[in-house]
Formats: sequence, structure tokens, C-alpha cells
Amino acid sequence: MGQGFGHGKTHFVQGKIRTENLPADIIGSSLWKSNPPHWAKKGGNPGKFELADQGTIFLDEIGEMPVDLQAALLRVLEERRVMRVGGREYIPVNVRVIAATNKDLALEVEKGNFRRDLFYRLSVMVIQLPPLRERKADIRELATYFLKRISGRLGKNVEGFAPEALDLFLNYHWPGNIRELQNMVERAVNLATGPVITTDLLPPGLIESVTSRMISPAKKEAALIRSAEEQAIRNCLARFRSKTEAARYLGISRSTLYRKMKEYAISEVDFNPLSSGRGQTF
Repeated sequence: MGQGFGHGKTHFVQGKIRTENLPADIIGSSLWKSNPPHWAKKGGNPGKFELADQGTIFLDEIGEMPVDLQAALLRVLEERRVMRVGGREYIPVNVRVIAATNKDLALEVEKGNFRRDLFYRLSVMVIQLPPLRERKADIRELATYFLKRISGRLGKNVEGFAPEALDLFLNYHWPGNIRELQNMVERAVNLATGPVITTDLLPPGLIESVTSRMISPAKKEAALIRSAEEQAIRNCLARFRSKTEAARYLGISRSTLYRKMKEYAISEVDFNPLSSGRGQTF
């Protein structure tokens, strides 16, 4: 989502502004900066909004921004000016704001965690990015990108992934999206002693999750087959007068029918309640 001020010149302020897991005063100081004491150098350091004047600022995880700072951000967007923390004068700014979040902000508005007016102000243009699990074609490229960047930063010669490791990546659900992928690759690079990321370097939870998701459909199918088989046997026993006829209709032997009845706990009394079984052809 973003709020544009309609200028043609575009540049990004260096870096991005993370708004989660930081105290409100730290975030506010980063955005607006504070005036220096009287004995310090005149002018002080500008905040991110001042640095982004005539350009673009990127606010990451906007859904984590404290409510009081949401109000301050809204004022900047509406008035197009900022006042440094502790300052007395407004400084005009012309900034395009791009904000990102992994939360449903409409839901956060209903919960009272995000200002409704700021939500609508930022929603001039909204781009929905599908979760990583729906972009399997991107997983290999992203994993390789993170591998090269992280191995270079750590000074390690890790060149690629074993096919089995990539298969796990492609079949994982990725509840944490790209950030989870990045963290997983970084963990593997830190543990790697050779040039290839193998499955033993990946978290056990990843392997367990993929294995359970791959086995689960097979288990469901087997359960459906068993349920259908039991119901077919019960229907035939209710329809025919003897097990021989029921077995013949089902295409199985009488002994197999007995075994299946025992397996599914099917009692003869269920189908011939007036009899104790003596002298019956059932």
C-alpha cells in the first residue's frame, strides 16, 4: 500500500524503516529525529522523512507501529510537514510512502490495533503479494539468492543445495513466508562445512512438516477406502440371506468375508436379530 504526493522525482531513503519490536521513542526518533541541545552543532541530524524529501520512504511492518506513532504518521501524510522531537518549527516534506505488512490491516482496524483513518490514507494503492507457498516457482531462485548473499557475508564457500533439500523447500508450507526461508538458509549456511546444503542442515521441524503433509493425503485415501469397504459389506449382509451369497456378490471368498467382518466388528446379530445363530444358513 502507498500514499503518493504526486511528484516526479523518485529516490529511496537509504535502508528501510522497521516498525516492529522497537520502542515507540526509538521509532519516532528515527522518523523525525530530535533537535540537538543548545550547545551542539546547529541543525542536528535530519530524520528519515527529511532525508526522503522529494523521494520515497519505505515503512516495513507498518501493522506493528504503535498507535500513538500512527497518529503522528497520519499528520505527516495529511499536512506534508514534520516537526522534530522536541522541536518548535515545522519542516515541509514531499514524500511518497510505501508501507508493507504481513497482517490483515482491515482486521487490525476492527480489533482497534490500527487507526482506521491511517488505513484508508495508506490504501490509495494496494498490492497483494501471494504467500510464498503459492509461488513455488520463486522458491528456488529466492533460496539461491539468499545463499549467495549470506555465504558471502559469512565468508563461506557454499555454492548450492542438494536436490533433496530443494524438494523439501518446494513442498513446505512456509507459514513465515520469505523471512522464514531467509532464516532457514542462514541457519544452514552457518552449519555447513562443505559446498552443498544437505537435508541434515535443515531444521527437523521442516522435514517433519513436509513428511506429514505428504503422508496425510495417503492416510485419508486409505481411511475412505476402508469406510467404503465396511459399508459395502454391511449393505450386502443386509440384502442377502447368507454369507455365501454376500461374499459371491462382493467378489471375495467366504473366509475373507469372515475376516473382514471381524476386522470391522460386524456382528451377525446386527443383520439377524431374531436368531442366536443355531441352525441358520446365514
